[in-house]
Amino acid sequence: MATRRAGTGALTAVVACLALLLVGVAWIVTTYMTGARFPIPGVGNLNLAVGAALTGLGLVAGVIAIILAVISAANGSDRDNRR
Repeated sequence: MATRRAGTGALTAVVACLALLLVGVAWIVTTYMTGARFPIPGVGNLNLAVGAALTGLGLVAGVIAIILAVISAANGSDRDNRR
């Protein structure tokens, strides 16, 4: 039986948040630098919408991470700080 460490969900959400934010910003920068020809050729300025959507999902993941951390602290499941 596998045991789950407290706070794992929040850590996963933080990693997802950072990854999505970085990919979204890189997508937008790539779109601007290539004159909207890349990362997806042929869709033009819709590449900006894809980058904005990725960045928005990163912000949502950040909010989820905060909520999970607050719930974890409220439940006292963070056993590393207990004595």
